[in-house]
Amino acid sequence: MSADTQRLELLVANTHALRAGSTARHSFGHAGGTIGSHGADWRLDDGQGQVQAIHCEIAWIDNSYCVRDQSGATRVNDAETPLRRGTAARLRDGDMLHIGAYQVTVHLQTSEPHLHNSQPLQQRSVGELLNEPSAGLHPVAEADRLLDAGARKPDFSAFDDLARERRPADERDPLAALDAEQQRREPVLGIAPLDPTNYGLSPSQTQANHARTRFEAVSGSPKTISGESTMPQSYSRAVSTGDTNALIQPLVEGLGAPVGVVDPQMGQALLHELGRTLSAVIHGITALQHAQDGQRRNLAPLARTLQPIEDNPLRLGLGYPETVRALFSSERSVVHLSPSAAVEESLAQVQRHQTALIEAIEASLQALLRAFSPEQLQQRFQRYRPAQVQPSEGADWNWQMYTHYYNELASPRQQGFEKLFWEVFEQAYDRALRQEPR
Repeated sequence: MSADTQRLELLVANTHALRAGSTARHSFGHAGGTIGSHGADWRLDDGQGQVQAIHCEIAWIDNSYCVRDQSGATRVNDAETPLRRGTAARLRDGDMLHIGAYQVTVHLQTSEPHLHNSQPLQQRSVGELLNEPSAGLHPVAEADRLLDAGARKPDFSAFDDLARERRPADERDPLAALDAEQQRREPVLGIAPLDPTNYGLSPSQTQANHARTRFEAVSGSPKTISGESTMPQSYSRAVSTGDTNALIQPLVEGLGAPVGVVDPQMGQALLHELGRTLSAVIHGITALQHAQDGQRRNLAPLARTLQPIEDNPLRLGLGYPETVRALFSSERSVVHLSPSAAVEESLAQVQRHQTALIEAIEASLQALLRAFSPEQLQQRFQRYRPAQVQPSEGADWNWQMYTHYYNELASPRQQGFEKLFWEVFEQAYDRALRQEPR
């Protein structure tokens, strides 16, 4: 490959992360250029501030393309630590750059300067059009090509047909036709195919794509056999660092706090632990809604109707599998709260439940204290005395009456003490629970 005609093409692998205004690919020449979110030659904005205004730059150094870190946050391939600010690293075909949340693949390509001369298309050889090196310039490469010719002989019949002379009315530019075909395929090429065995957790390894040129129709594109999985089916399947970071990135955004550098194995463990944590949250909240200690007095939060319709899946009284489907299924009801809103509301209701319990207990105790105040008991005892009984000494008589009163209160046939407590409690609890949150 001639250094004079070499160009560097960068392609975003995780195109689903692209935001409006950012392009999926960019080509650099020997003049180089900058990459960043603002004022750069190639604008990549993730909307989260992870991509700096001038994040890194591409430079031509010692006949090689290099990336120079300008932000202290540019990583190359599987390196866990970024390059230092101002440090340059040589790029090779197939390298992976990590720029914020983007995984950018490196492709070294050659432009076709000899296609722009004045020689007619029909007078050029197939080798010239395919950029095949001449024997005089690259003897070693030419020898290797000749040795490999017996094993792989491409069919040039379609291209030779294009080179035949045609009537003016039938002439068409073959390069324009092939360019149009390439543009039609580009949206598919920009997205890494997902392995169905792993349900999208890790993109399958693609073959080296030698067909991403305008001559794809001649050399053919790599083919895969339908139904074959290109990755192992064990739980500890290999996931590249870039793919893991792309999966973990939405999780970190949802958590609202960084979790540090995540390698592939840690990424799988983190996702598994997230599922277990979410399961514990759902089990715990539904158990609180059915609090066993409150069932006797109908005090469980689920026993209170607080809305005209119950739109919180965690309060529907469903089993765990049904609750999970009601929260996360693609067929979930449109009038159900979102998962995060359902959890927030459920925890807020538990807090209101605790506050209402405290207020109800205080109100019940105050009612009992008022019922046992000296004035209340004195008035009650006076009504127990028959009319023909003469008043006796007040203190001794009152104490005797209190003793009889207490014994009657504690007897099995009396339930007034408990009834008074719970009647006041339930009224105060329901009133406090239905108050608007402060």
